Amino acid sequence: LEIDLREVARMCPQYKNEVEPLSIIARAPLLPTSPLNCDTKQKEKTTLPSKKVVSSVKDKPVVFHTKVRSSGYTSAPSVNIFTPKLNSQKRANSVPKEKNSGLKGITKEYPLDSLAPSRPSAQVVVSNQSTPVCCIQYSGDGKLLAVGLADKSMLVYNASLSGSPAVFKGHDGAVNCVGWAQNNKWLLTASEDRSLWIWPVQGSTPALMLGPETLSKPARSAQFYYMDKFMLFSSGSEFQLHRYHLDTSRDDIQSYKKKSKSRMVGKFKMAGTQEISCLSAVNDFYSYIILTAGTNRALEVFDLNVGRSVVTVPDVHTRPVHQICQNNVGYCLYKFLTILSRSNVEAAHLNDLILSDMYFCLFLWAGDCFYTKYKMG
Repeated sequence: LEIDLREVARMCPQYKNEVEPLSIIARAPLLPTSPLNCDTKQKEKTTLPSKKVVSSVKDKPVVFHTKVRSSGYTSAPSVNIFTPKLNSQKRANSVPKEKNSGLKGITKEYPLDSLAPSRPSAQVVVSNQSTPVCCIQYSGDGKLLAVGLADKSMLVYNASLSGSPAVFKGHDGAVNCVGWAQNNKWLLTASEDRSLWIWPVQGSTPALMLGPETLSKPARSAQFYYMDKFMLFSSGSEFQLHRYHLDTSRDDIQSYKKKSKSRMVGKFKMAGTQEISCLSAVNDFYSYIILTAGTNRALEVFDLNVGRSVVTVPDVHTRPVHQICQNNVGYCLYKFLTILSRSNVEAAHLNDLILSDMYFCLFLWAGDCFYTKYKMG
């Protein structure tokens, strides 16, 4: 691939004097002014040495009495304060664990010389009633599948789609998007009720909850970012970058107090659009690039190392883009910045943002795939 530096300079004025073009992989150190260059570790509380309090009461001699009134230790307790639970049943909301025998056909690598899969292997009914599926996403290890539904719930299946799924409920609107953490221990959900929650996979209570005071409009896209150090979500025509700290420990006396915290690190606005329809970023390795698409049919690239927009590609589709997919394999993206985007009524496009060219157009009809290769001038 030949990269015309003049073309890159024309598209990216802020990179006019830079030798390196855009890259998904973070190849340069963080700038001091970068929003990503913040302390990701929780600051330790410094405790001052406590001063000894001198008692004003002088020591008195100990008096031993011959008779001591019983405080009730010898009598049987009237109320059972604690009763241990023996042979307790398994929680209904625990995520099903997949046996190795069920993953034999899933963990095998797909032959590269074979055609694209066209036959469905399984069909699962998520609800007894007619419930639209809003979003689905596999975990990073491919062993779990999260499904967001319009009935305000989220289901987590094992990879073979067998057994009963774990059910996560609590939102007051349809679950727009779900996202997995890199360690596959946390799930992020965003709903139409302008809420964003982070759930432990082996649990039923959210560890962190953001509401309408943070989101002005429902989040169309939300995910973990920068190897789980931040969370990224869109709201209206802007997207926000939040640093968070999760703590699931519970105090029985002050159980109402949440120890998980979140604070906004940066807020970025997409120009010329009313709403960001989708957002994409890599979480499997360190990357500064954020891809956004708006209702104005444009695609905009943000570099969070410099903290601003660097590339804008207008009219990517004839309709607003609703999904952006990136290849997370690092060595393939060292010299390429390629994305796959699609809209509801149009073919999927494979774009190279460095040269602003479209290389492949993928048409889908009734499960068959047809590839048409062309290059835009």
